[in-house]
Amino acid sequence: MFHKLRNIRQANKISQKEMASIIGISLSSYSDKELGHEDFRYGEMLKLANHFGVTLNDLFWESDKELEAEIYV
Repeated sequence: MFHKLRNIRQANKISQKEMASIIGISLSSYSDKELGHEDFRYGEMLKLANHFGVTLNDLFWESDKELEAEIYV
């Protein structure tokens, strides 16, 4: 579900386990969150955005153009 987050994680060669450590949760919880089975808490999202030096929008939300592309492709 969180394609942007997964892409930036993979581009930086960071494992899900490392991401879980960054925000202080278990690997299984992180995996569930990245897949969209659980919601990220606001504080967790901030920690990840700060870690990568990006905005929350850059990690978690699709732009209107990206949403339109997914709908009409």
